[in-house]
Amino acid sequence: MRHQLATKDLEISTLKALVQRRDEPPGKDRAIVRPISPGVTMSIPRGLPNIGNTCYINIILQSLFSIQNLRMYFKQEMYKRDLSSTSHHQGRVAKALARVFHALETHTTNSTLMKEFKVSREFKSVLEACDNMFVGNSQMDAHDLLCDLLLWLHDDLGKKAGSSVPKGVAPGEDEDSSIIASLFQGRSDSVIFCQVQGKVVSTTSETFETLTLAVNSNEECTLQV
Repeated sequence: MRHQLATKDLEISTLKALVQRRDEPPGKDRAIVRPISPGVTMSIPRGLPNIGNTCYINIILQSLFSIQNLRMYFKQEMYKRDLSSTSHHQGRVAKALARVFHALETHTTNSTLMKEFKVSREFKSVLEACDNMFVGNSQMDAHDLLCDLLLWLHDDLGKKAGSSVPKGVAPGEDEDSSIIASLFQGRSDSVIFCQVQGKVVSTTSETFETLTLAVNSNEECTLQV
């Protein structure tokens, strides 16, 4: 009961903050188009409301939204043709992500801000239904969420033979492929060669969705798009 009351108080406070912004000029929070190199620009989406230590969720949602092929896949509603009714979560994760993307695509109005609060709550509820780890307002690890989310989306969007994919995304090799597999999955091959026997004694392959990159904080580094 105490947790429910705290959650409601937080929702009311957030809603009040959104209502107070109704007099702000339209477009103030719209996506910013920022040049990153000659002839290349990057659209930076505006933020999502924090509904209680949910910044780790917002980080992942905005990162996924910034991937053009994935954004267009949902914007053009191509995901509806790939939704699997037999997936473990019956397409609920993909549908929730589509609603978040739609809210981020919409121009800023007071009603849109209220809509973003609603879809954020809905997305959090879907995560809680998928894994009890996300229940409550505890701060979680963003990388853990990304790994789980990619797995659930891949399951929700398993492609049927003949399904189309957005321009720039390679078609899958089998019917179990998905846009998530096309954009995020890779394969790591490990080979053990015995110099004594002069031959390969072991070969293993492993699929991965994310790679860990060590960054030296003492040296300047850049990320190339």
